[in-house]
Amino acid sequence: MSEDLRTQRYTDADRPGVFAVVRDAFSEQYANHLMRIWEWKYDSHPLNREAALSRRNNHDQLWTYINQNYPHEARSMAGLGAALDDLNQVPDDAPYVLVLKDGDRVVAMQGSLPRAFLINGERHMASIGCDFAVHPEYRGRFLSMRLGLRARSEHRISIGWLNESSTTSGRKWRKSVAPILNSLSISNPPLGTRMRAIALVKPIDWPYVVQRATGIKLPAKLTAWVTPGTNRTRTVSAAPPAMSDVDVFNLEVFDDRIDDLWRRCSRKHPVIGIRDADFLNWRFNLRPDASYVCLAAARGVQIIGYLVYRVVERDGGRLGYLADFLTEGEPASIFALLVASAEQRMVRDGVQAIVCSIAKTTFRKVLHQAGYYPAIVGARSYVSAGVSIPDDDTKAFADLPKWFITSADGDAEMSF
Repeated sequence: MSEDLRTQRYTDADRPGVFAVVRDAFSEQYANHLMRIWEWKYDSHPLNREAALSRRNNHDQLWTYINQNYPHEARSMAGLGAALDDLNQVPDDAPYVLVLKDGDRVVAMQGSLPRAFLINGERHMASIGCDFAVHPEYRGRFLSMRLGLRARSEHRISIGWLNESSTTSGRKWRKSVAPILNSLSISNPPLGTRMRAIALVKPIDWPYVVQRATGIKLPAKLTAWVTPGTNRTRTVSAAPPAMSDVDVFNLEVFDDRIDDLWRRCSRKHPVIGIRDADFLNWRFNLRPDASYVCLAAARGVQIIGYLVYRVVERDGGRLGYLADFLTEGEPASIFALLVASAEQRMVRDGVQAIVCSIAKTTFRKVLHQAGYYPAIVGARSYVSAGVSIPDDDTKAFADLPKWFITSADGDAEMSF
């Protein structure tokens, strides 16, 4: 294995090598899944061109900052080809995917999705780190950090959805470079926070949920004994709260009524991913391998909230996922109504549990009241947010607890 590894932007010619390294790093099943959604997820992303323009606009300032404050990184990054010339070697609408090559062989890859955010009412482009794979023969050499440094040198603000393995790898890398970092006097250091993402789960079929959480198949009578409330092994979804002036209906296409809702709601949150009709139609109506249901709540002709959910066969059961939502007013009203309405539909579809992977605190309170429990067992996951050069316009991005956030702000739900 050569030490002369090259990092470069992905092109269509690299696709077979990318799928091969994903197959070797994970599984045939996941590689095939990624192949099915690659064009939708990466090539046809509606924000690719805007993201490329943002990288060009920020390039000189980012590189000046890196050279002044991280000379060791600048030397390393120069060897990785992270220069403006490289930005011009792919079309403006190309996805931002990095590949690491040993000769002509792809040995590692890291995908990134553009995401538009409002930060204190101003539009900014962020990078969401997503698909990442290193060939087993090349592990243990901080290749993930190498790709991460390259990506950071070209994005002013970024998001990471991390598992325990990637968190541990990052911790080891930071320890290895600590002597260098401690010797530097960095002006205006970057900002970053990490927050554990604890999913909320509403059990419908308690024996299934207990078995999935513990790996132990309990007799139905014993399961009923250990479940809260009455001795039942199935939870019956509550009726939606009575709101006679609000209609809930299936919304087939996100249209200008959603854009109106977005404009009314967006500035109430310091940091929020932009949820206009263009993004939502790409995210939920154009995905080739998954079907979503959007419920909208309207008062008269005006939509005042929506909730998107999905039902999937996974982990030996039938699960419902709350993928995205946005509502006006306090969550205890319209959001509670949409959750209850979605639950009724999912229960009729035979789900055994309903999952909300992440939500802001005020929305989590509503879910707690509706019978959702924190999923504290199993693998841990985290969300991180970073600002490479903090200023008054972007520093709020690093304050994750203040975000409005759902699964739509990452790619974890795209992995199945």
